[in-house]
Amino acid sequence: MEKKCQNCGKIILDTESKFCPYCGSKIEAAGWQCTNCLAMNDGEASFCKKCGNPKAGGRNSQNAGNSDSLSFTKHKYFKHIVITVVLLIVTACGSYYYFNNMNEGTYLKLYSEAYHTLNEANSVVISNTRQGVITVDSAGELKNRLQNEKDEIDSEAKEFTSRKPFQGYTAQHEAVIELLQKESNVLGLAIQVLNNPLDDGLDALLEEAKETVQQIKDLSSQISVPSTVMTLDDDITVLPAQLKAYVVEERKKEEERKRIEAERQARLKELNDFFSEMDAAIDQYNNAKSNLGGMMESDRNGGMIWADYFRVLNQAKSDREAVRYKVRNIKAPQGTEELKRDFLEVLDDSIRYCDVMKIGANLAFNHYYVSSRQKKNEADGIDKRVQSEYGDFIDKYNSCKGEMLVQ
Repeated sequence: MEKKCQNCGKIILDTESKFCPYCGSKIEAAGWQCTNCLAMNDGEASFCKKCGNPKAGGRNSQNAGNSDSLSFTKHKYFKHIVITVVLLIVTACGSYYYFNNMNEGTYLKLYSEAYHTLNEANSVVISNTRQGVITVDSAGELKNRLQNEKDEIDSEAKEFTSRKPFQGYTAQHEAVIELLQKESNVLGLAIQVLNNPLDDGLDALLEEAKETVQQIKDLSSQISVPSTVMTLDDDITVLPAQLKAYVVEERKKEEERKRIEAERQARLKELNDFFSEMDAAIDQYNNAKSNLGGMMESDRNGGMIWADYFRVLNQAKSDREAVRYKVRNIKAPQGTEELKRDFLEVLDDSIRYCDVMKIGANLAFNHYYVSSRQKKNEADGIDKRVQSEYGDFIDKYNSCKGEMLVQ
């Protein structure tokens, strides 16, 4: 079969020549390769000489070197190779998962981790709920610690639940899940007690918890696998009693707080009543003083006869006696007795002032002017003392009132 130089285009008669005798270029064999059997055929052939596959599915041998990757994907064994590679990858991954996650040694580590998590949680909740340990300041921090422990317990339970038990450990596997769930419930109850120890519903929950903690103790002592025994170090059965003691203590404190508040409110009411009645009595006394002062001024201006003068004095005394009667009947709470006594002393002196003024008026009416003047001077002395005592009393009264009513 003759050849044609691809460089200069001349016909080369020597079919065995590897280089063109005209231009020296390397001579490439013309033809195409069958995609079915890979046999080489003449360029002019329309069908493969070996298998009869049509040329349309073939390729020119001159382009074979540039299309090796495409021809490889059309190889008749390509699909088998791909399947084999995929199976090898799946087998390798499965083996890795098995030997790293499902071998017995790795599986048994789960029990050791669960035991340490349970033991730590038990130690925290039992040691920190003993009587006298929990305080107002420590309760918040303890709740956070218990919540962290509960989260770790729940994580362990989730880990066991998501795994298939290793052969021969089905019973232990299920028992650990149950143990973790019960421990989580007990920790949740402890957190609930710390959140609101005054909740009436806690009594029933704490009674139910007695059975739960006993189950935890029994379960932990029954679970045993190589290298790990799940028996817990602390006796969790004491927890309900400890929580109950805390609840009882907090309720007693609350009752005491309520009692103190009730007493405070009662005293505040007594004080309000006392000062309200005293205010009314003081206003009444101030009006009586103003009335007497106005009448005395009228007398000095010569606008009053003896009958009116005696009537004014009698009325002044009657007004003060009415105030004194009212004050005597006011209930004085503890700490206010002195205020009441001081006001009564002012009223007594004020009434005595009226009496002395009346005696002096009688003496003057009967023309005993010297004696009348003496009584008038005595009355003036009493009046000065009354004004001074009353001023001191009002200052003291207002000060005590301001202090006592802000309790």
